[in-house]
Amino acid sequence: EPLLTMRDGTAGFFTSAELAAGKGVVVTELESRPRPGKLPPDWRPLAPLDGIESYDSDQLDALRRGDWAQYGAEQKRLEEALRSLSTQ
Repeated sequence: EPLLTMRDGTAGFFTSAELAAGKGVVVTELESRPRPGKLPPDWRPLAPLDGIESYDSDQLDALRRGDWAQYGAEQKRLEEALRSLSTQ
């Protein structure tokens, strides 16, 4: 025996007037605020995010070739992280 019946595209929860006046899914200001994600305790970002960086054409070409030397101390960590991503 059916638990729920749907007629004319309405499941019977709302009147026609309620449906006509509806606004769809209403998201409050609180719900639309950015929320911090949950990260594991040993999380480390792939690269430092210390501000705005810019690169010239030569630096971008080096990155495209996989030359990570411009990242200095982070170079090895970046290479390992990207290698692990490419094998997944």
